[in-house]
Amino acid sequence: MHLDRNSVRDMKIIRKTDPVADAIMALHLAKQAADEASMAERDARKTLERVLTESQLKKAVVRDGDKKYTASYVTPEPKVVIDEKGLLAALSARDVTKITNKVLDRKKLEELMDKNESVNDIAVGFMTLKDSPTYIRYTEGVNDDLEGIEDADA
Repeated sequence: MHLDRNSVRDMKIIRKTDPVADAIMALHLAKQAADEASMAERDARKTLERVLTESQLKKAVVRDGDKKYTASYVTPEPKVVIDEKGLLAALSARDVTKITNKVLDRKKLEELMDKNESVNDIAVGFMTLKDSPTYIRYTEGVNDDLEGIEDADA
């Protein structure tokens, strides 16, 4: 990871006992546990599929006290995949018009707004700014990314 001036300026080296460090480490541990659980679930599914196949069972039920656990082979219906580009090229223009919808081309709208002030005035009346929600980005990396920076507790 390359550190530029902006990332170093916005970075705060946190003591190991700082509440922010605790929260970051809690997120790290939760993510690590979730990843391990996801891998364990994937492995268990593969094992279950193998065992059901070997047993020639399509469905199995296990009862444990007041709980019931069921595993079933599901064979979904095949999905239709359409080569839209090829289909549209093969159909007549009239048929293509019947089965397609026109959508707004934002780039063309912006170009037209730049060229035509009356279109700009009209279009602006139909536009609003929508704020995006803030979020926390979490990444993992190797500690040597901060080479030369020492922990304040050291």
